[in-house]
Amino acid sequence: MNVRRFFEDDGAVSPAVSVVLMVAVTVVLATTIGTFVLGFEDRVSEPQPNAQFAFEYREDAMDADGDHGRVDEAVNITHDGGQAVEATQLRVTIDGVVAYENGRINESGPSKPYPQHFTGSNEGWTGEITADDRIVITENEETVYDSIRDGDVVRVVWTAPGSDDTAVVGESEVSL
Repeated sequence: MNVRRFFEDDGAVSPAVSVVLMVAVTVVLATTIGTFVLGFEDRVSEPQPNAQFAFEYREDAMDADGDHGRVDEAVNITHDGGQAVEATQLRVTIDGVVAYENGRINESGPSKPYPQHFTGSNEGWTGEITADDRIVITENEETVYDSIRDGDVVRVVWTAPGSDDTAVVGESEVSL
C-alpha cells in the first residue's frame, strides 16, 4: 500500500468537502426563505419576561364601611424583581376567574354561581410594572359568594404582544 499517496493527493478531499458545504448552505437558505414565505415569522414571539412576583394574603377584620359584619379577603401581589413588564401584558386569575386584565382590576366577572366582583388598588400596576410595584385585589363586599378562598390558585399570566402565546410568570395558593 502506498501511504505516501494520501499525503500528496488532495484531489479527492476537495470535491467532497465542497458538496457537504453546498448542501448545508442550501438547507439553511431554504429554511430561512420558507419561514418568511409561509408566514411563520409572526409566530416567532418574544420570550417571556424574567420577573418574580411575591404573594401575600390577608383576611381583614372589617369591611370597607368599617363594619365587623363581613370579612373581605385580599391578595397583594408585588413585582419582586427581574425584568419590567407592561401592565397590558399581564392578567391575574383567582381560581380561574380573571381579577385583573388590560391594566385594571376586573370589577365585573363571570358567574360562579353568583356574580363575582373584585375591588382594590392597582395604581402600581399601570404602564410599566417594575420592582416593588404592587396591586391589591380585594373581594367586593357586595357579593354573596366568596371570591377569594383558602386553597384558590392565584396566577399571574403574561401574554406575548401581538400573539396568543401566554406563560404563567407567577403562581401561588391562597392561604388565609
